[in-house]
Amino acid sequence: MNRIKAVVIGLFAGYWVVVIVLLISARPVFDVILDQQTRVTGDHRPAELATVFVLTVLLSLLSVGVLLGWRWTFWLILVVFMAGILRCLPPSLNSPAASRLKLPSGMSGSPL
Repeated sequence: MNRIKAVVIGLFAGYWVVVIVLLISARPVFDVILDQQTRVTGDHRPAELATVFVLTVLLSLLSVGVLLGWRWTFWLILVVFMAGILRCLPPSLNSPAASRLKLPSGMSGSPL
């Protein structure tokens, strides 16, 4: 395993650890984030465990793909990170500095 693969696997492990620590130590934060993404009423525990399970499966599959050199995992990781960046871009355009820009009406506002 070369250094790049080790860094990618380390980042995946770090992401997983952060989610687990957030679930254990800051449950209200996890509940607020989960409520924003899905409409959960009552006990949040099954939805939280399902979210952690799906994240674990996804990161495990991507880690195996990185270790075995599956090329499609690179493109999947790249697309997911770019989607995250593009999702954060419109709210940043609502800053006071960007308020002087003329944007089409469909581009203003929150992406959610």
